[in-house]
Amino acid sequence: MSYEDDLNEVGGFGSFQKWLCFYLVLSSIPNGYLVLCIIFTGYKPDHRCRIPDLIDYNQNASSLFAKPATELEECFELNYNVSNNATQNATVPCTNGWVYDIEPGRTTFVTEFNLVCNQSATRPFITSVLMLGVLIGSGLSGFFADRYGRRPVFLVGTLFMFVFFGLCGLAPSVTVLSGFVFFAGGFNLVNYATAFVLASEATQTSSRVFTGVLTIGGFALGYMLIPLIAYLIPNWRHLYLASAATGILFIPFYWVIPESPRWLYVQGKSEQYTALMTKIAKANGTSFTNKQQLLEKEEDEFGSSTTTALKESVKFIKHRLCRFRFFNMCFTWFSNAVIYYGLSLNTSNLGGNAYFNCFVGAFVEIPAYVLVIATLNKMGRKTTVIATVLVSGVTCGLVPFINEVSTTASIVCAMFGKFAISACFVVIYIYGSEIFPTVARNSAVGLLSMCARSGSMVAPYLNYAGEEIYYLPYLTMFILASVSAVLTLFLPETNNKPMPENLEDMPPYRFHLCGKSTLSHSNSNGEHKNVATNNKENVVVYCTDEEKHEDVMIRK
Repeated sequence: MSYEDDLNEVGGFGSFQKWLCFYLVLSSIPNGYLVLCIIFTGYKPDHRCRIPDLIDYNQNASSLFAKPATELEECFELNYNVSNNATQNATVPCTNGWVYDIEPGRTTFVTEFNLVCNQSATRPFITSVLMLGVLIGSGLSGFFADRYGRRPVFLVGTLFMFVFFGLCGLAPSVTVLSGFVFFAGGFNLVNYATAFVLASEATQTSSRVFTGVLTIGGFALGYMLIPLIAYLIPNWRHLYLASAATGILFIPFYWVIPESPRWLYVQGKSEQYTALMTKIAKANGTSFTNKQQLLEKEEDEFGSSTTTALKESVKFIKHRLCRFRFFNMCFTWFSNAVIYYGLSLNTSNLGGNAYFNCFVGAFVEIPAYVLVIATLNKMGRKTTVIATVLVSGVTCGLVPFINEVSTTASIVCAMFGKFAISACFVVIYIYGSEIFPTVARNSAVGLLSMCARSGSMVAPYLNYAGEEIYYLPYLTMFILASVSAVLTLFLPETNNKPMPENLEDMPPYRFHLCGKSTLSHSNSNGEHKNVATNNKENVVVYCTDEEKHEDVMIRK
């Protein structure tokens, strides 16, 4: 008997799993509006030098910003002689601050701390610090979730996520704000990544796509709330505080979120596993009858001690097949994050209404997720990743050319790219959780999330560079997407296959450019024997990675 057998007996997607999925979707909503509210709290409006004693110039924004400011007008001022109303040819940096083209009462940390001109690089730096925190938090959360369980890491991450985002609204300086943002980012995706793994491990194979997409869909719902919340709360400090205050609504999660039954099974915690499976069976209207078999199996399989998550993580890195697939997926996750956050963080700068653009950028993710649910099991994980990342890369590459003809058309093209990369992001989360074994799954997903956060750290600076060289971000996105599509060809398909429990259970398929499909059986050291079939000649070729000779067997 295996965990999948036990899960099928108690119900792989009954009332228990449906309620669990509902709670986890709710827990993902704050991830969206907390991590991406920086689109508005860090918004940089048009600005010009403030000139003393010229009230009309400083306060009449409608006439002041009737035409775009030049670089000189944004950061330098003419030596102004108030006595004779004359100007001198010499220019000096803005010595009296700036006037911002922003609605009365609305503030951002850019306008409060004057992060413009020679301080303009601080703006993408703060966003990158946020993503740096997420990067470190993702890696650590994966290890601790594999070592101590999904539930405690999920709860701790959720608590401190709200605490540190609330502290961001109290920051007295840019330095303190950067520190709070770092820790807020560190805890932000802890509950998000753990919730995704928990949802996938508690449900049957055929329902993993649905539960995974729903969990990620919660992020999109939170993302869609950002424009509304930011419109209603114009002060950036109040925006952070109000968003963090919603954490009170999640206090009951302490009593409703269970531990992952698959994690309990693999860790050999028989008593907790039996109790939880009995609870699941009761909620689903079924029964759990394999208690004694499971206890005997665990005693034989695990003995008196349980392999720690640290040892399994070391095995994971040493395992050659794991290592190859991990670094392969790392690049794909990195590329997805650069494209996704590059487009998301730039929606308020596309022209037109910033709130509407942000809402559309979030809304296109919903049909993307619907598309994934409808087609993923038919097309498979691998094909879907290749198709969506290529579509996103091509559309992003076309944006600079289309913008020469029509700004509106270029925005539509960018939103189509956002649609495609959103679908791809969902699939790689599902793909990543399925391709690696349970003993290291959360660590692997956490490390992959770290790779993605590296991409999200690059995205703000890529957009910043795009302010000077418009086509650079989109060309970079096109190149990254193209390389990711090629690398994905070398990964196995996991569609409708049980998730591996141990390193030996990993999907064995590998792609060869020569056109032969290769099946390999890996041992605990990652060494594997390839079995390549040539249908035309009806030949089976057996070979090893270390040996170059081939033994040919002709089948009758």
